[in-house]
Amino acid sequence: DRVVLGECRGAEVLTLLSALNTGHDGGAGTLHASTLADVPARLEALGALGGLGPAALARQAVSALHLIVHLERDASGAHRVAALGSLFLQNEHLAIRAHT
Repeated sequence: DRVVLGECRGAEVLTLLSALNTGHDGGAGTLHASTLADVPARLEALGALGGLGPAALARQAVSALHLIVHLERDASGAHRVAALGSLFLQNEHLAIRAHT
């Protein structure tokens, strides 16, 4: 019932987006981006590895991903939530809005 992908490093991001857009009740995945603002560019780069153009990737991502959680590791090695955001379309491009 749920899709969980440990880490998206390549074209498998398309599998995650496809699964989340075709009837699964929920899921999660991780990807590496330096900041919340870097997530759209990272998703576009991964989509390109799978042959998906930026506009198609943007539509799929906005539909599939409802919350982006950016984690940081502190000096002790513990993780903390640094930012929350959501994706949206801006002139056919993927963009992110931070939530406070």
